[in-house]
Amino acid sequence: MSRLKNSWVRAESRTTDLLTLGCILVFFLCTFPQGILGGRFLLSNDAFFYSFPLRTVAWRMIRSGELPLWTPTILSGYPLLSMAQIGLAYPLTWGYLVFTGRTAEQIYVLAPFLLVPLFTYFYLRSLGRSPLASLLGGLSFGYGGMMASPLANNGLMPNAVMWLPLLLIAIERSRTTRFVSALLLATFAFSMSVLTGLGQGFVLVGLISVCYACFVAIACPSEVKLFAIERWRPLFVVVLAAAMSMGVAAFQLLETARAVRRSIRSNLNFDILTQGSLTPMQLWQSIVKPLLFGVDTYAFISPLAIVLALLAITNHIRRHNGRDPRIFFWTALALLALFLMMGRFTPLYTVVYHVPVLNRFRVPSRHTFEWTFAIAVLAAYGWDIVSKYLQSKATVHKQAPWESVVLLMASVAVGVIWWKQVAQLRGVRTPSPSANNIYLILKLSFFLLTTATLWRASIISNTRQRFFLALCAVLFLSFIEPASLIRRWWGTINLSAARFETMADATRYLQQFPANENRCYTRVDLFSEQYETQPRVDGPNLSAIYNLQNVAGYEPLILDRYSRALGNVGVDSVRQIAQYAVDDSLLDSRSHVLDILNTRHVATYSNLAASLEPITLSNAAASLQSLGELEPMTTKNFGAPSVEADTLLLITSLANSVDIPQGTNVGRLRISLADGRVVDYILRAGIDTSEWAHERADVKSEVQHSLATVFDGTAVSGPPAFTAYRFKTLVPLGGLTRVSSVKIENLTKRARLALYGATI
Repeated sequence: MSRLKNSWVRAESRTTDLLTLGCILVFFLCTFPQGILGGRFLLSNDAFFYSFPLRTVAWRMIRSGELPLWTPTILSGYPLLSMAQIGLAYPLTWGYLVFTGRTAEQIYVLAPFLLVPLFTYFYLRSLGRSPLASLLGGLSFGYGGMMASPLANNGLMPNAVMWLPLLLIAIERSRTTRFVSALLLATFAFSMSVLTGLGQGFVLVGLISVCYACFVAIACPSEVKLFAIERWRPLFVVVLAAAMSMGVAAFQLLETARAVRRSIRSNLNFDILTQGSLTPMQLWQSIVKPLLFGVDTYAFISPLAIVLALLAITNHIRRHNGRDPRIFFWTALALLALFLMMGRFTPLYTVVYHVPVLNRFRVPSRHTFEWTFAIAVLAAYGWDIVSKYLQSKATVHKQAPWESVVLLMASVAVGVIWWKQVAQLRGVRTPSPSANNIYLILKLSFFLLTTATLWRASIISNTRQRFFLALCAVLFLSFIEPASLIRRWWGTINLSAARFETMADATRYLQQFPANENRCYTRVDLFSEQYETQPRVDGPNLSAIYNLQNVAGYEPLILDRYSRALGNVGVDSVRQIAQYAVDDSLLDSRSHVLDILNTRHVATYSNLAASLEPITLSNAAASLQSLGELEPMTTKNFGAPSVEADTLLLITSLANSVDIPQGTNVGRLRISLADGRVVDYILRAGIDTSEWAHERADVKSEVQHSLATVFDGTAVSGPPAFTAYRFKTLVPLGGLTRVSSVKIENLTKRARLALYGATI
């Protein structure tokens, strides 16, 4: 009878696990519907300009029976197989063998959003956590600030770190199962991390695993004596797995290490090392209100996860019996990560600067990886502690199911409003104070309602009803913030398949010449035509797909000698490292660098600029700070650099302005000059600025003002497809003078005035 009961319990547990894992799959599909089911592609920046073209070239060579050792298509010659970051030996890049390059790259980018929650779930279940606790932990890490961030769009960091949970499972198993089986699992997991080629990712995974193995060996209860070899099996597993993994990836690690020593990143000074440090205020904002731009990754995680993590820590500090020492390990790691994320703003990073290997990795904010994972694990412990307490104290309430349903529906309503509010902030670099406050109010309301839902669900007597309502609440509370923020940063890129097959005008022209005798130099910014339906020129690495031999290229480890030859250029081989300016001396008749490199053609814009049309005037003195967006009936002031100028250029557009008639006053500029004069200027609809979606079919038929002078346009994929415009206004200053300040006022009652830039 006891055996039958145990068998039934195991079967029910497996059913619950399968249901929970199915929910993770549904969660994934709901987060990226257009990328998985809609035939659209979410690739941009590094994924579009670096990984996609280089992997396409390499796997094309493999399919034709040739080892991808070298390609002449970028940087006057480039090694493929030995460059770790391309990751040709990493299984998730093998999709290039059977799928189109765009599909294979999308699989690489999106796969971590499915696998990270799954792996984390399995790890937490191995620690004895309940299915719902493990689900909360898996989703908290899998869609926390490190994963749901701008950086995640290239797929590099997520792919490198997602194997940590499997490595931790191997460490746990080494204590109770056969040594060889644990070693094989650990070697597989760490090999996958190393083969991604991202050193920062797999080094962090290795360090955490070694520390965890030592901690488990020392702190976790065991009948084996402390200094017995048997007790240190977890550490032996990790060390041997690391050695074998490095051996597996040696063909790319050693060659990449040589490239690092010869690259512009051979020596990172403290300023470069700590680029991307978060100030204490930025760290707080990235946890509570992650709306700031210019940050690689964020520290946000669901408020419930943070509260549960704190409860788990408090509970284990107060308890004297039945403690799980792992709680203290993950607490220490979370606290360490908080300090590491602040980089130069804490003394700790001066120590990191002198630690070999660690001083090779920039951007301290990327330590959100350790923070979000540690909090996710602690949250799972906290869930089980609270759940056990509530079920032991609760009395039966017949109305609890209905109360839970009502609270859940209220949570859905607030969540939808919150989602729409974040959607309105797409493209807004600096949200207004009122937008920030609304975000915080909605987030707090959503947290309180979902927490109340879980509280009432916990006292439902029917087990299945209790589990189902709690499951719905966990899924929904884990979805709204990360999914809406992903869409704000890169989830709406929405490139069509045709974009990846469209050859640029310059590329089509250059293909008529033999590539070996007609090397080109694409002197353009990486992102200048990323979203153009018909690009004029392909970025440096994209030209490799069409077998052009290019002097330019996009490579983080561009050789120092090559960089100096092109004018001390950075990773894009176009702009200088220090000033981020284009060096025109390369095109001077006295310069023979391009001649020596056998360059016959230079692809650039007609005015020799590196971008399609710079935000500044051709003779602009300086740029003013960007203002972001002005809400109706609001005013903002900004200062100006101390330079002489005779004109101000303003780049703007309107939103929600369809019903504003032609010539209506929509904005007022007051420009204060250094000589005491004041220049007033009125922005008028249809003359100085216009509705950004003016040409969209449903808007064009109703909009009551015409197009103002267009500054530039961006193709927006449909349906319906249209071109979104920005508009320029030139304000004469009445002669050469200095500007002290500029005040801009939105005069409309409901239209938003977007300010993209201003120059004098």
